[in-house]
Amino acid sequence: MSTTDLVRVPDVAEMLGVNESAVRWLVYTKELPPHTKISNRLVWKRSQIEQYLDDKFAEAEANHTTRAA
Repeated sequence: MSTTDLVRVPDVAEMLGVNESAVRWLVYTKELPPHTKISNRLVWKRSQIEQYLDDKFAEAEANHTTRAA
């Protein structure tokens, strides 16, 4: 794994289209995947956040399909 495979709060905020405070709230509410701290900074694997997004879209599609039926 290279360091480009790691994302920090600003990166996650950009990926999710929210501000950094929203990312910290998602961490506090345990909505985001587990993170680790490196030099006192929150860090995720990029693949974890991508999977989180894939799961959210799949959940939204399932809910949309259920309501449409």
